[in-house]
This record gives sequence, structure tokens and C-alpha cells, in this order.
Amino acid sequence: MSIVDPELQCALDSFVAAFENLDMNRLLNYFAEDASMFHPRASGNRATGHEEIRKSFEPVFIRIRCDQTQPPFHRIQPRDLIWQLLGDTALATFYLDDQAGKLNRRTIVWNQTDSGWKIVHIHASEISLD
Repeated sequence: MSIVDPELQCALDSFVAAFENLDMNRLLNYFAEDASMFHPRASGNRATGHEEIRKSFEPVFIRIRCDQTQPPFHRIQPRDLIWQLLGDTALATFYLDDQAGKLNRRTIVWNQTDSGWKIVHIHASEISLD
């Protein structure tokens, strides 16, 4: 489905850029205060709220940064992006090619608020292609 709200696409692009730059504070700014997330490479537990989401991302940021000193530290290229708009809620689903032998799937649920589009949930999963 084509995107009808350029502000929403800009929010996704800016969120991706914050993740590529490993800018935790900027990244968390895209999440609603009560957002939740399932992360495929962390524990199987759901992270809820900024503090738990921060803790979920911290080891990922350390692994990606390694000994690099200048951003961007990695590239995220959403593939086969599909938007579904449902009033003041939008779903973005896409694939990532960031790990050989794995199919990485992402669903990001956005909600339009007075302060712009905010992420209310991310579901990240990966499956082996073997």
C-alpha cells in the first residue's frame, strides 16, 4: 500500500537513521512512553517502556559498535516495506537482510499523537533459511 502521510515515512526514515547511528536518546524519542517490543536476539521477554527498551537495545548497540568510532555504524535497509493505515494507527512491515542465513522480519506499529507519530510496538523475529 502506498504511504499517504509523508510525516509517517519521515518518522520511519529518521528512526532507522537513529538506529544506524546508534543514537539511543534519539531512538527512544520515537517510542511512546508505554511502548512495547519483542527483540529476537535478546531474551524472549517483552520490553515495555523506555527503560526496558533501552536495556534491550544496549547489548545490541555494543555488539554493532565494536571498535568503530564514527557513525553510521551499520546500515538498515527495509526491504519490501508495506504500510497499512488504520485511522491514527499505522503498521509498517518489512524484511531486513542483516544476517546471513536468516530471514529477519519486522513489524512496527505507529500511533499518531499530538507530538507526531510514535512507535507503540515493535515485533522483531528471525527464522533460519536452512
